[in-house]
Amino acid sequence: MRDGGRGARFLVTAGFAGLAIDGVILPLVERLFAPSLLEGWNGFGSIGVAMAIIIWCGAIAIGWVLTACMSAVIWERYAPTQAVLDVESDPPAC
Repeated sequence: MRDGGRGARFLVTAGFAGLAIDGVILPLVERLFAPSLLEGWNGFGSIGVAMAIIIWCGAIAIGWVLTACMSAVIWERYAPTQAVLDVESDPPAC
């Protein structure tokens, strides 16, 4: 974002998307699915464990993308219109 914290209060509101996804949803999914995921790959030995870890890294990456998208949507919906327009417009020429 250009010029940093425009609409800082609204950026904090958008940060709650990251808290929900990375702090609540992904840990719950991990607790529910990680044991069965590891168990399913266990027959392949160490390469199976590595594959399970790679799959979980993919899940974390998807969580980060969802966090970025949801934060942007929330910020654009709740920030003042002028702040959103200022960020989206080109900076003045020097």
